[in-house]
Amino acid sequence: MTGWDDPVVIATIVGAVAGGASGGAVSVLYDMRKSRLVVELERFEEHISPPHSPTESRWSIRVRPNKMMEHCKVFVGTVQIPAAKGGSIPLETKIPIGGAENFRVPISVNPFGDGDGQTITVKNDNKTVKKQGFRKLPLEATQPMIQATLADQPRIRTLIKKVLTPAIQITENNDSEIVGGFLNRKNHLVTSLASGSDPAGKLEFDDFKSKYPELWNKVKAYDELSVDIENKKAELRNILAEDVKAMLLSALKEYDEHHFLGGIVKIGINESDIVPEQFVSDVIFPTLEQKPPHFRSKLELFWELHKDKFMKLTKKEKAKQTLEAARKLAQRSHDDGVKLAADLGQLREQLGSEYKIPRDDYFPKPAPVVLTS
Repeated sequence: MTGWDDPVVIATIVGAVAGGASGGAVSVLYDMRKSRLVVELERFEEHISPPHSPTESRWSIRVRPNKMMEHCKVFVGTVQIPAAKGGSIPLETKIPIGGAENFRVPISVNPFGDGDGQTITVKNDNKTVKKQGFRKLPLEATQPMIQATLADQPRIRTLIKKVLTPAIQITENNDSEIVGGFLNRKNHLVTSLASGSDPAGKLEFDDFKSKYPELWNKVKAYDELSVDIENKKAELRNILAEDVKAMLLSALKEYDEHHFLGGIVKIGINESDIVPEQFVSDVIFPTLEQKPPHFRSKLELFWELHKDKFMKLTKKEKAKQTLEAARKLAQRSHDDGVKLAADLGQLREQLGSEYKIPRDDYFPKPAPVVLTS
């Protein structure tokens, strides 16, 4: 495209003016403006995932040029985002005359930012042809207007405080529990969110499910994995409990033989003192995770005498396979949980920025201390 500082253009304009042909100069300027590449941008909300999109996205940007663009590229801040079509990760595309192309904003990128939002830069090959703040992009005509109005803020604030923030905290707590011990898992995300909120929070929880289906599916999948962990843990407990039950009488007899003192048992233990399932949960499971076992003091000597024998039960083929399956499920749950917490955090940041929610509202405040006389 001819530039304003092109020597031929300057000579033409100067010559036309010097010759008194003002109409010719205007004609040259008009032709130059007519041939200039002009780009219009729109933004629209669209929840879409692969294979229908090269990336999971909640927002898209439509590029509509007035003439053909051979190598159209779009950046959000410094991040180049993919076009909706053109390959597995199409970072540029050709837009014909009269055409338009959508570019997907990955969920890992927050386009809102501060002020006018992140700068949207459109390039044709390596030449910048358009720059505009994301918030300044007009919404697609068919989209309902989404604005950070005072009427919307309470609803979004409730969504953040009652749904997104608790979901992030529960997920992060679960992840830390698994790091501390792969057999630990205490909170199911869906159940906690559905039952632990007031009516306004439940309303926003239902709204969250309908408005963010891709994220909601991740939440459900994460909970289903939690159930799988619990089931595998129960399976392992039952396998080990059967083996404990099978060797319990002989172990008690051996304990008695080692702890007679003057014809009296030093610390008496009988079969009713040891419930196999509870013994597995309180003693064998913590030992597997290299943690102190939980038992009454009278069982301490019994455990020390038979610890190696009981722990060998975890090496038997069936228990070993179940234990390895539990480890793998826990690792998957941790990895998925880290990603889920990041996705929920991204949505919280996006909504908080768009609707001007104070950051103090992102985090639950401690309950007031009530002093009693």
